[in-house]
Amino acid sequence: MEIKHKIGIGLLSVLVSVLVFTFLGASRAEANFSRSRRSTDEQHGSSKLQFEPGSLHTTSHVSTSLKSLLQKASQSIEQNENENLSTDDVETTTSEETLTSTYSTTTSESEEDNEEDSFGEPENQEENSFVHEMMIQSARRPNDDFELPDFEICPILPDLPGESGSIRKVRDTERAKVNRRIEERLKIYQNRTDCVYDCHVGCPEGWFKLPGMTECRPRLNCAQIKKQLPTKDRYLIGGGGVKRIYTAQLNGSAVVIARVKRFKFNQYLESMIDLQQTGVVAQLIGVCEEPAWPEVVLQYHSLGSLLSVSQLPNDLDLRWRVVMSYLDVVNKLHTQVPRSPRVLCDASRTEITLSQFLLTDDFQVVLNDVDELIAASQDGTVRCNCNIIRGGSEIEENMGCLVPPEQKQCGLGIFYTEKIDIWKIPDITKAILGESEEATDVWNKLYRIHQECKLDEPLARPEIGIVVDKYLEVQQQFNINPGL
Repeated sequence: MEIKHKIGIGLLSVLVSVLVFTFLGASRAEANFSRSRRSTDEQHGSSKLQFEPGSLHTTSHVSTSLKSLLQKASQSIEQNENENLSTDDVETTTSEETLTSTYSTTTSESEEDNEEDSFGEPENQEENSFVHEMMIQSARRPNDDFELPDFEICPILPDLPGESGSIRKVRDTERAKVNRRIEERLKIYQNRTDCVYDCHVGCPEGWFKLPGMTECRPRLNCAQIKKQLPTKDRYLIGGGGVKRIYTAQLNGSAVVIARVKRFKFNQYLESMIDLQQTGVVAQLIGVCEEPAWPEVVLQYHSLGSLLSVSQLPNDLDLRWRVVMSYLDVVNKLHTQVPRSPRVLCDASRTEITLSQFLLTDDFQVVLNDVDELIAASQDGTVRCNCNIIRGGSEIEENMGCLVPPEQKQCGLGIFYTEKIDIWKIPDITKAILGESEEATDVWNKLYRIHQECKLDEPLARPEIGIVVDKYLEVQQQFNINPGL
């Protein structure tokens, strides 16, 4: 019994030492990294966004999190000791005093080292915001042994907001055609070597290139759109509160004409143009700003929006391909596109979010609805339209079930981060994977990372890169072949 008790105390001592020295190593690495990073920035004039620590981004969170980890480690070992506790209180007290002395000495050394670093580099705290952010993220992410709360999936409703009866009927007609198109595309998509949705990437700014075209061409202007895509040749295929969507033929290629209400058009067009060379949005073929309802001409994707995933066969490789393509779009919006991160502010329900993405002919994903795709300011935060979040209602119960906790507080002076998109990943993944036995096994394996995505505290949610890494790990475990 005495040996077991000493082992328990020894384990606690080792754990404390490891955590403290890990923290010391991170602090010293931070100082070295910041000196190197500042020198590089001065030489090359880096234009990357700098995220300065604000009221939510402070080093106190690191200390608090470390203290919390130490407390939880102590509680865990004490619980094991109590099960086999003997009456040897004197030796226990002596061991605890030794442990306390060891921790205090180590903490003092840590504080001295931190003071030396601060004295040697007085500007570190201002210039190391990026490193501090990474440390905070690491400290705030829960340990795998910690129990996390369960979560509920936001269900898919049959109707989209602002959709009239006539538009719903048109959408149902298009939906019936998608089944046949899916069957046709499944026969050829794995053997395709030509470009499908990103042929224009690499074209000069303001030019387009559809599949089958040998060279890039200038975007269509108003006169060309009126002549080559007259109203009489257009066919209505969908719409919503601020858009009407038509399809037509342009020199033998199907295209989409989107008529956008004036008050939304400038923001929509700006985002579309900014993101063309990233390949994450639908290809822009032409623009006309003259009508009361300005128009854009886009590449047509015959499988429709991501709502069509419910019509895909229960093929895990195929559905996983769509999932990973969706995550790739989110990843690029958060980390790679101009003025990133960019946040989807109006994705308040699962069916709304699915309708904002298009399913390409090779079963990948591009973003189509960019009305409320908001670019972050210099401090990495965004401000979203409250009416979009609430659906015009001040009552929290009327908000969409895909609205994360922090976004339910909306108004002047309230800002968010890209972590509102992380909150929604489990729901979209569930909708795409479906309910097959294989999909359920994969879903269960992803449950832990999804619990982290659903944490109330935004800073505790993982970055998109961490989510992607976990998905790739599961992909390998289940030997899934998405063909990407």
